Amino acid sequence: MTTNEKQGKRHDVPGPKKQHLPQRAARQSNSRIALMRCLAVFAVPLLIIVVPRLSRSDDAGPATYVEAASKPAASNDEFVDLPEYRIIRDELYEIPLKTQVEMDVIVSKNITRGSLENVLNSLHASIRARTGFKYHPMPTNVYIRIFTSYEKATADIKQPIAMMSSVDGEGGISINEILLSQVGVPSKEKYGLSQTTRMRIYKEYCSSLDRVPEEVYKRLGIDPMQSPSYYEDRASEMAELEDKLNEEHRGRIAKKYGISPEKLDEIYEEGIAKAWPL
Repeated sequence: MTTNEKQGKRHDVPGPKKQHLPQRAARQSNSRIALMRCLAVFAVPLLIIVVPRLSRSDDAGPATYVEAASKPAASNDEFVDLPEYRIIRDELYEIPLKTQVEMDVIVSKNITRGSLENVLNSLHASIRARTGFKYHPMPTNVYIRIFTSYEKATADIKQPIAMMSSVDGEGGISINEILLSQVGVPSKEKYGLSQTTRMRIYKEYCSSLDRVPEEVYKRLGIDPMQSPSYYEDRASEMAELEDKLNEEHRGRIAKKYGISPEKLDEIYEEGIAKAWPL
């Protein structure tokens, strides 16, 4: 498995892609490709601006979203049993084309599908009721994300448990089924390591793999800004070095935490499956 597949192609290394950890190559490849697709929702929020509804196709990966039926704007009084929430970001963008509000919220208790939908609809109603804007009588574009912790909200790859987007009052709600399924599930110790430690190992491992493309370019003296055809004849050399560096990082981190490389692979897979923050 290559670094690109492991990290959702956050960095590109031209040339043929070699498989790492062949005993799980096919299964992990599918998992990483799916992860790349769902991460695009988090990493490129501007895409949501173009599409009024958040929708997911059948190729959705680990962070699977299911769109709920759109609900008309309503007053806050219509929503009952709202869990406590904290707004950590409320930003306004105004241009003649649109008046846009983006909001991030943390809900850490009493989390259910219904409570998440109620919070999103309540906040959406209150935002749409705002007035006094420069170009439009009310916000035209509203984007709200709910996180279960500040850590997930501020991670390099944001991990909302629920989102809502609307344009001119029409939109939809999306729920991260994996994160929702983990709510209230107690963390378990594995390999003599707490979940907190395993999450730290996962983040460190992913971070080290992320640096491999840059290391490949640097060690081989290749300018990454050049067209791939410029160093096409070195593709095999690049792939071989990439494999070597991946294995070096794998062995180093496994040794650091006193586990086998195979256990590290399992922790990595657990992090992918549970959408742990990076």
